[in-house]
Amino acid sequence: MVGLLLVGSISPEILVAEDTVILSSRKNPRSQTKLVGEVLDFNGTQLIIRLSTGAEREFPAERVVTILPQRSEAHRAADAAMARHQYQPALAAYRQALARESRRWMRRMLHAQIVWCYRNLGQPKLAGETFLLLVRDDAKTPYFDSIPLAWIPSEPEPGLMQSAHSWMRDENVPAAVLLGASHLLSTNERPAALRRLKRLQLHDDPRIAMLAQAQSWRAAVATASQSDLQQWRQVIESAPESLRGGPYFVLGQAFAQQQEPVRAALALLRVPINHAEDRELAARCLLQAAEALQRIGQNQEAAQLYRELTEDYADRALASVGARRLEALQSDE
Repeated sequence: MVGLLLVGSISPEILVAEDTVILSSRKNPRSQTKLVGEVLDFNGTQLIIRLSTGAEREFPAERVVTILPQRSEAHRAADAAMARHQYQPALAAYRQALARESRRWMRRMLHAQIVWCYRNLGQPKLAGETFLLLVRDDAKTPYFDSIPLAWIPSEPEPGLMQSAHSWMRDENVPAAVLLGASHLLSTNERPAALRRLKRLQLHDDPRIAMLAQAQSWRAAVATASQSDLQQWRQVIESAPESLRGGPYFVLGQAFAQQQEPVRAALALLRVPINHAEDRELAARCLLQAAEALQRIGQNQEAAQLYRELTEDYADRALASVGARRLEALQSDE
């Protein structure tokens, strides 16, 4: 998989060139416009579309709400499997679609979906390598939210550890440094990782700066003050919605350390509500939010969250934990 490139030898599939683009209004972001035509390029800077009249139009990338592209059969099958949380079949179908896709902007979109497959299959090394293909092709990629940062503390397995060291040394690719540092924060390399993150907080890409700051909070969860947590929340709320999932998880951990279970639960629940595509993190947030509410006697609310974990995240190992907690809670009533 790592050998897949954004450009290369492919067997193009013939498609009718008709893509639908939804744009926000320049004056009123809540107002939207639909354009139909052929997308010629889409990257972190701009979208270029050829309309049915033959005219080419350019729009800033930040105005793109969504693109509904003309998809191959394999691409449609991959999206359907992804929606069912069947990540191994989705991965195989995305690879097939990628092998037959000639449009460079679409290849970047497919790579982003492949990153999500690897993330949800618990393969962070391959997720990281694939994400960095995106960044090296388009440093301002609109799919930056797929970056497979480590948020849940765990010791990386040897292959990931080796890659993380390599990424953290890649000063030419700041996203690689961020990625490597995030995975090394739970190791004896924490001091070096924190130094890299501190420098990245001054980066001119606000996405990298914010995520580097949020990653550094992981080392301060046990010692953060109330004023720190207020500042953390302000940072999160000023960031793009797509990047808030991991930072809200850290904020929830810190509120739990401060013995504030309600605020912890509210922060944690932001993840399954708004970032359910990160299945493992969303499942963990549901479990910890339920535990926090159960500790203060809100058993009905806790039971509802355990039930959601069991039913909606059946593909996660934590679903069985939720089922046991729900059973125990119901037997105590």
